[in-house]
Amino acid sequence: MSLSWHGGPNGLPSLPLAGLLVAAAGLSLYVSSPTIVAVFDGSYVFDWTNFIEAGERFGTGTLYDIEPPYAFRWSPVAAWLLGFITLMPLWLWQLLHLAALLLIRPWLLAVAVLVSYPFWFDVQTGNVMTFVAVAGL
Repeated sequence: MSLSWHGGPNGLPSLPLAGLLVAAAGLSLYVSSPTIVAVFDGSYVFDWTNFIEAGERFGTGTLYDIEPPYAFRWSPVAAWLLGFITLMPLWLWQLLHLAALLLIRPWLLAVAVLVSYPFWFDVQTGNVMTFVAVAGL
């Protein structure tokens, strides 16, 4: 059984490796499915809600008054920037997460991110880690 990466035509994975990759992607999507469903069912969006409140609290002297579920710990500059970012609707912010994947090369890495639980958790909560990871790549 060959697991060489360049074993197939045109530099694609050999058939056994491709099967393993498809199985791993399927398992990852299965594990991620509750989170993917939560993106569309109107579940509470924890980080996005914190970002909105931080933007509203900027300049009021209450930015770091932690009152669960509010727990903003970033810099005041981030709170100021979030005041602008959160003017867009949540669905657009979540769509930007998907659009950011188009910047990832090689494309197989973008597909791996697309089927991963951390990516969908980031989309569901409205966080920024996808953008941080893409900028790092």
